[in-house]
Amino acid sequence: MTSQLEFYIKNNRAMLGNRRMGAKIYGYTVVQLTAVFAVPFFIYKAFHSPGAPFVDMVAAQSFVTMISTYTPLPGAAGAAEGSFLVIFQIFFRQDILRQAMLLWRFIAYYSCIIVGAFFAGLDKKSERRNPAAQKGTGENGGGSSNPITGPEL
Repeated sequence: MTSQLEFYIKNNRAMLGNRRMGAKIYGYTVVQLTAVFAVPFFIYKAFHSPGAPFVDMVAAQSFVTMISTYTPLPGAAGAAEGSFLVIFQIFFRQDILRQAMLLWRFIAYYSCIIVGAFFAGLDKKSERRNPAAQKGTGENGGGSSNPITGPEL
């Protein structure tokens, strides 16, 4: 645990003087959050619903995320779905609102778990195939280490 904290502090100090990298990180984060927050808009369009502006749907999803963040349960179970149903009833017709919520939850949450589990399985498989590659001599578990990008392979 201590080595991870030291690694985190070391990387933060290295990034502090690199404004260009900071701008890139903020830019990528804006793109990532916009993509995640746009999921309800594309579900809305998939149901052939007219009229709701993209920015309004992204803003509504940001509120759903803020509400869900305060729920101390894995995946904000219940709060995410409930807040989606309450906030997005202004956009979706009542007969498709629950279907849209189920689609949204699968795309935005469960698909990430499924894809992450797949890649975690690949990582475990490569560990079993080549255990010596996982035990390097560097401080972060492999070879020499770049404070920004992590261990070099």
